[in-house]
Amino acid sequence: AVVSTQSRSRYFFLFWMIFAFCYQGLKFFRQYINSVCVCSSYRNINNQGASKIPLRPHLYQTGLQAVQTTMSYLQMLVVMTFNVWLCLGVLVGDVIGYLVFQRYSFDNSDHCN
Repeated sequence: AVVSTQSRSRYFFLFWMIFAFCYQGLKFFRQYINSVCVCSSYRNINNQGASKIPLRPHLYQTGLQAVQTTMSYLQMLVVMTFNVWLCLGVLVGDVIGYLVFQRYSFDNSDHCN
């Protein structure tokens, strides 16, 4: 999208900043759900010692993973426009979201998503 006016630039900046903030919130929410499912009362352990998450929470996690992946690809496409204001919006929202949500991180194994 070509941003032609300065006021539109501000709106797109705010939109992508909020979008990136919500992305970090979604990551936090997925980690929270995973930490609840990891509890021994929710997991079934098979003969090899591997644990198995029940179907309903796993389907929920799968849906949230699809949303999170879509959001990350959209952010990537915005950054690839090389529009400074849009890139800054994504960056600022991501940094603020990380600052707010990942302070209470449940799992550090999900660095790439």
